[in-house]
Amino acid sequence: MNNTLDDEELKEFAGRIAAALNQMPGVIDEQTIENMADLFARQMQIRLAGSLRTSVLRLVQHVVFHSRPYSCSIFFSEGYRPWFDAFWSAHTPHSYWDRYQTYLLVKREMHLEHVRSIDAITSIIVDHLEDPNKVGQWSRRGMVVGQVQSGKTANYIGVACKAADCGYRLIVIMAGMLNALRNQTQRRVDEGFIGKATAGRHKGDRIGVGLDPTDAAQHVPTHLTTSERDFRKVSAETVGLSVNSTTEPIVLVIKKNATTLRNLTDWLRTNNSAQALKDLPFLLIDDEADNASINVRNEDNTPTRINGQIRTLLNLFGRSSYLGYTATPFANIFIDPDATTEEFGADLFPRDFILALDVPDTYLGPKSFFLDEDRDLIRSIHDVDDLTGALPIRHPIDFEVKELPNSLVDALHVFVLTRAIRLARGEKKFDCSALVNASRFKDVHRQLNEKVTDVMNDIRNAVMTYGLFDDATALTNSTMARLKSLFETEFANALECGWNTVKPFLLEASSEIDVLTVNSDKTAQKLDYSRDNYPNGRTVVVVGGMSLSRGLTLEGLTVSYYLRNSIAYDTLMQMGRWFGYRPGYDDICRVYMTDLCQDWYAHIAVALDELFDEFRSMESRKLTPREFGLRVRAHPDAMIVTARNKMRTAQRVPVQLNYYGSLVETTKLSAFSGDHETNRNQLTCWLNSLGEGVRRNEKSENGWLWHDVPSSEIVSFVSAFKAHPLEELDKLRPVCEYIKGKDALAKWDVFLVTRKPPKNTDEVPFTIGTMSIFPERRWMKGEVIASRSDDNKCILLNGAKRRLGDAKQERAGLSLYMASDKIDAAEENFLENHSAITGNLYRRLRKEHDGNPLLVIHIVSATQKKTDKTPPPPEWTNLVGFSISFPGDPVDAPNEPTVEYVVNRVWYDNYLARRNEETDEYEDDEEE
Repeated sequence: MNNTLDDEELKEFAGRIAAALNQMPGVIDEQTIENMADLFARQMQIRLAGSLRTSVLRLVQHVVFHSRPYSCSIFFSEGYRPWFDAFWSAHTPHSYWDRYQTYLLVKREMHLEHVRSIDAITSIIVDHLEDPNKVGQWSRRGMVVGQVQSGKTANYIGVACKAADCGYRLIVIMAGMLNALRNQTQRRVDEGFIGKATAGRHKGDRIGVGLDPTDAAQHVPTHLTTSERDFRKVSAETVGLSVNSTTEPIVLVIKKNATTLRNLTDWLRTNNSAQALKDLPFLLIDDEADNASINVRNEDNTPTRINGQIRTLLNLFGRSSYLGYTATPFANIFIDPDATTEEFGADLFPRDFILALDVPDTYLGPKSFFLDEDRDLIRSIHDVDDLTGALPIRHPIDFEVKELPNSLVDALHVFVLTRAIRLARGEKKFDCSALVNASRFKDVHRQLNEKVTDVMNDIRNAVMTYGLFDDATALTNSTMARLKSLFETEFANALECGWNTVKPFLLEASSEIDVLTVNSDKTAQKLDYSRDNYPNGRTVVVVGGMSLSRGLTLEGLTVSYYLRNSIAYDTLMQMGRWFGYRPGYDDICRVYMTDLCQDWYAHIAVALDELFDEFRSMESRKLTPREFGLRVRAHPDAMIVTARNKMRTAQRVPVQLNYYGSLVETTKLSAFSGDHETNRNQLTCWLNSLGEGVRRNEKSENGWLWHDVPSSEIVSFVSAFKAHPLEELDKLRPVCEYIKGKDALAKWDVFLVTRKPPKNTDEVPFTIGTMSIFPERRWMKGEVIASRSDDNKCILLNGAKRRLGDAKQERAGLSLYMASDKIDAAEENFLENHSAITGNLYRRLRKEHDGNPLLVIHIVSATQKKTDKTPPPPEWTNLVGFSISFPGDPVDAPNEPTVEYVVNRVWYDNYLARRNEETDEYEDDEEE
């Protein structure tokens, strides 16, 4: 019976156990996992005991307990017609996807539900690219937004596989601007799509998906790039290939470079007829789509070189789909949606769809590092005590590195400890990396490399000399003492094994550590984790700067030392190579940075979380990128969202979170009947829970009043209200946050309005308990649509003025705080200087007499014409809306800062429309 498994056998064995468990119903506990492992061990004649048993159970438990499938939010476009499901079910087998799915499960050890989710999401994406078999000319532009290091490459390889199965004939992947990143992506494509090694000593051998024994047809896409060589026009011409000369799809992984793009375009034009290109289904995948693809020129929409070459390439084809991928979509959304030129065509605004990827629980993202109080992964670099003199954050290009900061030396010792811990836990063949990003200058990188190498040599020599002695002798060495001190500080309380368990592994952990410099210098070293060259895994300390900030994956990254002062959200986020999946060792990861930088990352984490909330809100209405506006919370001090030349259409807008003396109304009512039914039901339940209101029937107070209602009830009602998404984002959510944060708003008055009983006694009132409500009459000017989908229509009441309530309705309940004759006198005085009563008067009086804020609930029926006296149609009857009147005079508002947002042109246009609405006075439709 076998009692040993190599690393690959161990992973495959654990993966099969996890796959079986994930098909079981009910709750899976540790005992169930052990029973299933024992069953598989007996079947495969494996002696599951000792360290092998520990390793298998740890790996299976991680897969089963700590994975959650991806989910996504997608925003549909005008003219979208689903096609994928019908095609997929009618055309089998799905050669490229089926073997990629098997590869993810068996070789990449992905959780079964995770792979199923990737299957579902990639189907949605391909469905929105366009049917490659659709007759005629078409062009699609879309974008996928994921987190940094969250698996976007695995996602777009899945998209490429399905696109190939569906009939896309040419697939080009633009993989960043660096050779290292392009080569890394090509190797991933070789394994996940092509199935053959495209370079190296194993060139031509089957790898990855090519090893699938069920792939009897042995499909191999035609490739014109390799893991060592980008596209070359001369080489392609030597092959003598045309786009229609092969039965398999053609795939290229190219660097995002103007010359490369131009050469590819020239080759396509030279070797193919214009008609052949017009008829060929073409897919362009733009990884890191916010980097270099953006047109940053201001004059006459003339594109930058790369932007122009991308658009020129797309314009070669009459049937093309462009799909951008990014974790930082700010620059893409700030593209002018109407920008186009006769020569280059439309700019790269994702006009047709945006898809936002959620992440599984195993992902360590910005929230995990900077907002999760249960995790302790960040270590502070203290500028005054540590960096001054050694390595200032700001230093000139000719700075001389005489010594390393103590914090960096600590980080390097901790890195050795993390590898020793992984070895002590039973891991065998694995990659392990540390990151040092402390300068943008190449010569400083070189010096840091030398100093880091000295430290690693010192650690290795100390461990070799003293590591086998007992502590009484070993700790006389300062390096060994430092290792033990850091172990006890960082890991002693977080591990199942103590110093004496880890110490014997220090020698192996400190051996064979390569210190690499990865930057744009031609002499930079190659970042290679391939199993061909490193069958037992590779351990590296990577020193670099900007070259480490875009797409490059540091395998097994445990320790990061970050000493930079970039002020742009997207640049900072892209430098966060420490984000990602850390299966089985997430507890020992550490990131070193200054306190100021931690604050910046925490702010970005909040801004991104808020942005994804807006994505999810938009999903419920399927609004398009041309219809919803993106806004990103601005930093109150030094930071910017993205480079200023990428924000040509962006505006900074203060969004009011101080509602002192203000009126907030639901001026946009959904035209979706399901929302109205939900609001009516919710209103009925809510008012019944408040008890019986007091009937009021004087002046403009025709309705029912509730006094001293707790603010928690107001927040409950407003939060549950089904509003149009534009209302929810711009008004309701900020209002709820404002109310919850103000002790002065603890008690409220609520007023439910009814129209005077009509002369037409045939009208049936809307009833809530014993209350009979006759809806207020409003009119809408024509049919207003806030989205192109029928269920996203938006009713804008009272014509262009878009007011819901009557200013005098804000008088409701005011007599609880002051005599009615004094209110009358205040109204008369007001009219001496104004043409009509406005709500400002009542809000000011309410504040002067310590009155409660007021929630006015409206039930309205709408007609299309102001003079229309016929009964409204059923879908425009008994619509629920509300107004909130905050006491005070805005002139006297306390000095509370508003929150500034950077918004794109779509949002700003909507904002101007809202501002116009808010300056209009209400115009009522009195019944004759």
